[in-house]
Amino acid sequence: AQTENLRPELRKPKSLREERTFSAAEVGTFTHAVLEHMDFKRAGQEGITYVRELLQDMVSNEILTTEEAETVNGQKMVDFVESDLGKRLVACRKVYREKPFNIVKEINGNRTLVQGIIDCWFDEGDGLVLLDYKTTHISPSRFEQSKREIADRYQMQMELYREALEEATGKTVKESYLFLTNLGKVIPI
Repeated sequence: AQTENLRPELRKPKSLREERTFSAAEVGTFTHAVLEHMDFKRAGQEGITYVRELLQDMVSNEILTTEEAETVNGQKMVDFVESDLGKRLVACRKVYREKPFNIVKEINGNRTLVQGIIDCWFDEGDGLVLLDYKTTHISPSRFEQSKREIADRYQMQMELYREALEEATGKTVKESYLFLTNLGKVIPI
């Protein structure tokens, strides 16, 4: 009688063997975390070298996994910092990030509490500049023809952020922008 080798083969579970793909929303969350931790001045001075170092630090500090960090397009972060708006941001002494707010609005005849978090804003002395990060499904080739549609989609949200920021600071928001993280592009609102 022949004896079969019945030794079980040890393998990683299927869920660990399959390559993980992340949704656009998840990639946006990871990118948002990087922007929250980014030293814009260093990014402006050191470029992609700094962004790679930051990503590595975020993995070491267990803020992101290696797979999550790999989804972040560091060059788009550098492109933003090197843009006209990015240079203004870098030049500011104080940059504010992740500012929670509450504001009471009249909506359909009812007083409603609206809550949110403002991604980034900075004060240039003559007014505030408001910045919100978005990850879109728009391809780079469709950016120019999609700018107006994107701006229209987020107009009301940015107006709420503007109103909340002005109420909280007593200062005027002179400009507001969307930074499209997957494209490295900025849209004025």
